[in-house]
Amino acid sequence: MSTQRAGRYPSEFHGRSVIAATFGILVALIATVVPVARADHEGINLVTFAAVDGSPAPNASGTGQMEYHGGVEPVSRWTSTFAFAGLEPETTYVVMVMGRAGEDGSAAAQAESPICAFESDAAGSGHCWDYELGMRRIGVVLLRHDDETATVVMRATRGDGGVGSIVSVPNRFSPASPAPPPLLGSPIAG
Repeated sequence: MSTQRAGRYPSEFHGRSVIAATFGILVALIATVVPVARADHEGINLVTFAAVDGSPAPNASGTGQMEYHGGVEPVSRWTSTFAFAGLEPETTYVVMVMGRAGEDGSAAAQAESPICAFESDAAGSGHCWDYELGMRRIGVVLLRHDDETATVVMRATRGDGGVGSIVSVPNRFSPASPAPPPLLGSPIAG
């Protein structure tokens, strides 16, 4: 009896796995056919920080990258990495993004959300990274001193007139990325 049970469960598991895999493939196929509204920031966002007026670290520098890995809001997938130098030594910092969630014009679209935190080393350098789900917009990225509500030390802004910069370039998941070349021997390639 024990032998029959052991043989029965793996086949049930296999059947469920086949159904789950088939469902996943079906969802992926539908996602490639159905048009979805996409945002310009869905790619690699190169972030260059600059010290704000009155910054406690006026000579600090910082860079970052916020990379889109697919999906649609509110569950798009992202990886963010940041590195800084010239900060106050052995101090806690947090990277924040403004407007990560919410509809345009809503309070959530103006709210700040933490991305990652770190403590600078004895030389005033530090870095952090994180994986995120959902990134409705990337217009302003801040480095705050100590915690999420403390003094802004550095800022990066998309567009003209802001401190620092945020520039988007397409990656393979971007709606703006070019289509891959046709396979040799295909009717399209000729």
